[in-house]
Amino acid sequence: MLSNSLSAQDELLLMNGKKFKGLAIDTTSTKLAIQLDHKKDKKKIKSFYRDEVFSIRFKDSGEQVYFQYDPLYENSYTIDQMRLVVAGKSDALYRYKTKWIIPTGLVVGAASAYFLEGSVFTLIVPIIYTGLVQIPVVKIQKESITSNAFIGDEFYLEGYNRSARLKRTKQALLSSLVGVIAGFAIYEISQ
Repeated sequence: MLSNSLSAQDELLLMNGKKFKGLAIDTTSTKLAIQLDHKKDKKKIKSFYRDEVFSIRFKDSGEQVYFQYDPLYENSYTIDQMRLVVAGKSDALYRYKTKWIIPTGLVVGAASAYFLEGSVFTLIVPIIYTGLVQIPVVKIQKESITSNAFIGDEFYLEGYNRSARLKRTKQALLSSLVGVIAGFAIYEISQ
């Protein structure tokens, strides 16, 4: 009976653009819970505070929006504006490609560790590289947009830009750190 319910697939959308599909099992308390299919016949329950959740789209009964517009807060978004910001974050999170950042970070990190001969100063390189990848403007990749209606919308662009830059930052830092470790290993082996 439960497996039939899970095939219904409610969709929980977080404010950061992440999506989870499963069975919404608690939507009344301060934390919202969704039951996910984890592995073969195993279920996993994830819970989120209400302020982390934008909405839950129920398979059978429509959408429940948890985001609330606050007119007293100067920079608050309306529900429709925030829906566009979250859509931009989601598209960038799941569909934006950082093609050159990871391989370049690996090479820069490894080369710096090798040529600086394992110096402690090599650990500064990932920070510098991460800062440098933030300089170019984020260009929206046409294939990463889920709807042509979003093109040119300032709220969608804002969400997309935030999420794409965060993705760049994480990948640049991680890849250059892995490169530094590999460079240290290569340097030590070659000595």
